[in-house]
Amino acid sequence: LWDVKKEHVLREGTVDEHGQIIFGGLPYGDYKLVETKAPKGYTIADEFVTGKLIKISAATTAADAKPLVVVNEPNKVILKKVDEQGNLLAGARFKLEKLSTEINGSSFWQDVPLLIDQTNEQGILEVDSLASGMYRFVETFAPAGVIRNDSPHVFLVYQQHDGQIPEVHVTMTNYRGRASLVKKDEQGN
Repeated sequence: LWDVKKEHVLREGTVDEHGQIIFGGLPYGDYKLVETKAPKGYTIADEFVTGKLIKISAATTAADAKPLVVVNEPNKVILKKVDEQGNLLAGARFKLEKLSTEINGSSFWQDVPLLIDQTNEQGILEVDSLASGMYRFVETFAPAGVIRNDSPHVFLVYQQHDGQIPEVHVTMTNYRGRASLVKKDEQGN
């Protein structure tokens, strides 16, 4: 908790097991509430990075006053599946893997379970609440009419200096198979 000009830190603390924190003994006035760390898999809301203006008054300190609620949104990775013309592809299936420091069999990549593993009608697969780390999407099934993309797409989930975890956007492209046949006679015509 900062003064309104954000020149001095007045109180610091961590929420308890119930998700609550109480700053007592504050004179009436305006303050800036800054969140410095969100729970694992969540990001800090923009208004709490720079400091949300809060007022301490008789009304906000009354016994029946409603507490200030801070909502943390899960961080998101959004995969968009398209064909070579940019058309969205529904029904592509993926597995998600995270790079580990421990070898698992013959790989440093470990499976991350997905609740939903295929793109929706808009060609989108959204994964929420990933911890910081290096990940990759591996396509396991391609929609009808396109060739499965065998190249895993690697991406990074990271926390910025301000504590926020930016949304990650991944686009993967599938190509349609083609064959060109030319029929010739014995003379090559």
